[in-house]
Amino acid sequence: MSNEIIWNSSLDDRYKVVVTRTAPYQGELTISEAGKILHRQLVGLMYDAVFGPDVVDVFAWKQIAIEFVDYEKG
Repeated sequence: MSNEIIWNSSLDDRYKVVVTRTAPYQGELTISEAGKILHRQLVGLMYDAVFGPDVVDVFAWKQIAIEFVDYEKG
């Protein structure tokens, strides 16, 4: 169960955003650029993401990534 990728996306064709399961109902979101991890944080997995990520979780993860990138650029 550990290290299962729950969701991944790219942002600005530059950053890779990945959520990986770390425990039941818990994951780790990482934001990387060119293979270097710039940010990581623990996130919840609604309904344990049994059938994939919940749309509410995906929205929250996108917001985390956007805010991080905007802060880094600013």
